[in-house]
Amino acid sequence: MEGRVFTVASNSIGTGRIENPKFLEGVDSEIALARLVVTILCDGNIQENKKGIDYYESNIERIVKIELGLQEFGYVPLNPIWNEKQRLYSSYLSNVFNIIVQYLGLEVDDKTIQNPELRTEFAEGFSWTALCAFIEDTIPEDGHFKPWRSSC
Repeated sequence: MEGRVFTVASNSIGTGRIENPKFLEGVDSEIALARLVVTILCDGNIQENKKGIDYYESNIERIVKIELGLQEFGYVPLNPIWNEKQRLYSSYLSNVFNIIVQYLGLEVDDKTIQNPELRTEFAEGFSWTALCAFIEDTIPEDGHFKPWRSSC
């Protein structure tokens, strides 16, 4: 199907599209999914009814990095909008990503309250390489380091 499908999007929303989608397999798929989950758990809000994912970030350079990572799935423009009141950028990820992460076991709405820990089935399905990618992205997103202690 790769090369034959040009855009994946929801007609009802009109934003959050994936252009020239890539259909990953094996370890490449696992790594891309692990990195997607980190992005959403750290700075995303999963909307109900699989409508999409709101992504918030205060640093434009971080948004560029996330957007580059999402290119594993195809061309995914984030189109960040600055919110002066909240002092951060907001973007929208396709409802396709919402469906994927809910299938993987993430809950909708507030990520820190609804997803205090991942179900063990999530980790059991990934290779060691994908789990390392998960940790690799978690540390710069929400890692904190002090002498003799680190947390995420």
